[in-house]
Amino acid sequence: MRYSQVEKVFQEEAVGGTSTVTSDPVYIAPFSRFGVAYQATSESGTPDLRIYYELSFEKTAGFAVPDGASDINSSLTDENSHVASLNLEPATYVRFVVEGQGTNPSDTKITLSLFMQD
Repeated sequence: MRYSQVEKVFQEEAVGGTSTVTSDPVYIAPFSRFGVAYQATSESGTPDLRIYYELSFEKTAGFAVPDGASDINSSLTDENSHVASLNLEPATYVRFVVEGQGTNPSDTKITLSLFMQD
């Protein structure tokens, strides 16, 4: 039987304008399959976000974007719900980074969950 776990990484986290938010590290070592569900919202316009991940073998240091890794979404410009699989390189921890792009409204929020399976 497979074991699975869901981590709420961001819950309506503010990422207005060109600000950047970085999640707390999530322990991923026991898992081999990953995916994310995410949605951006804004009351005053259309979100404009970049979403990507960083990996590390330490909880508090050494985070970096893996060589050759693709963004989860390099230009999120809608308020739809999205689901994507992730092919994470071997690591102990992952964290997620969301960056507001040029036209991103000041009231944009992001919700993102990570699902993991062994």
